Amino acid sequence: MHHYQVRNYSTGASSFEYVTEDSKDVPDIWTRFCYFDSDISDEFKPKKYQTRSEAKLVCDALSNVRKLDYMKHEISYKILGTPKPKWSVYKVLTKESTE
Repeated sequence: MHHYQVRNYSTGASSFEYVTEDSKDVPDIWTRFCYFDSDISDEFKPKKYQTRSEAKLVCDALSNVRKLDYMKHEISYKILGTPKPKWSVYKVLTKESTE
């Protein structure tokens, strides 16, 4: 089995950002940062989408909002060295499918 997740890997060399289960609808999207060397906590589980098209809707909406915010505060982000967000849909294999 597999599912899809929406993630942003442009946050830095040691972390990424993902959409959490708390996100109920496209206008109400919650995200969380996670370091590569840490486990994703049970409190903030990633949102799992069954179809790529469903995940793509959320990805596009989130990308638009975050890019507008980046353009609005571009000088601050550049001073801090924060790269532009690059949200994408990723296919994730579950443990059942690897056994």
